Amino acid sequence: MLIEVAGSLIPGTVNTPLDQRTRVNALSEVAQIESPFVGMKFYCLATGKTYTVKSLKEKLIGSFTVQNALINEYEADPDKSDLSDWSDRVGKLETASTAVGKKITDLETASTAAGKKIVDLETASTAAGKKITALESAVAALQNENAAAMAIIGEEET
Repeated sequence: MLIEVAGSLIPGTVNTPLDQRTRVNALSEVAQIESPFVGMKFYCLATGKTYTVKSLKEKLIGSFTVQNALINEYEADPDKSDLSDWSDRVGKLETASTAVGKKITDLETASTAAGKKIVDLETASTAAGKKITALESAVAALQNENAAAMAIIGEEET
């Protein structure tokens, strides 16, 4: 049905929406909204919230099944309290993210320190290996000198 209006619409009573589908007293009345459409907004007096229609379903009218004639899904639009709650959650996530970032930095610092200690241990191990080699050479030299001395002592006794 089409009603053509040359000027503005003015409701005949106060506190009356131009489209009666846009306001319900309670959410239990949502099924009674006629000719709904996806994306339609309606206000519920009982909850004080605005809702958006997300999907429609068929409705039996008399003996006929009419497609998309009944609201199937709707959800509350975010209001100030929702936004405040989301803001608190974002703040908590940011705090947790900062803490995780600090722990990662601490782990990276510890990893760098551990890497330096490994390099220091490898350097010390190399130095110790060189000292062991030098000691082995010194022992071999002493054994050679001892053998030579024993040979000299043995020659003098004969």
